[in-house]
Amino acid sequence: MKGTGLKFLCRRIAAGAFLPAVLLTGCSGNPMAALYDNESAIVSDSNSYNLDGLTQQIEDDTLEITVEKMEGMDTIWSFEADYEAEISMTYRISLESGKLKLVLISPDGDLTTLAECSPDMGLNGESIIPIEPGVNRIKVVTDEDTKFTLDLSIPEGELRELGF
Repeated sequence: MKGTGLKFLCRRIAAGAFLPAVLLTGCSGNPMAALYDNESAIVSDSNSYNLDGLTQQIEDDTLEITVEKMEGMDTIWSFEADYEAEISMTYRISLESGKLKLVLISPDGDLTTLAECSPDMGLNGESIIPIEPGVNRIKVVTDEDTKFTLDLSIPEGELRELGF
């Protein structure tokens, strides 16, 4: 009888340790990295990110950002327009790891990818941004463990620091 009770106790302890391990493993995905391809989350008014090793500055109409690690998305520019317009934007992106895209979100929630790059890829470009009446936004959206440098110049609207 004594051995049976001990076996039962050992089985309960093993089962008690096994179940939480399985549950934690099943829930260990990175929710910030999952945002990269989630259009409904990207166009929302909210921002969600993990951010490490950030240096940045805004001078005149230029935002310069260097990030050691980012996952998620953040709004870096907004412009409230009274009428349709076109605004010129220049950018330089250097990406060491992860994935990054700049997206334009119109007032009615339409998403346009302005630039997108993969690891060890750099982009230099100029885009004409179509502006609609209402609040237009640009977000930087990153995948897991994204390390990058971004310079963005836009003569109109409000540039915002990443993470604030």
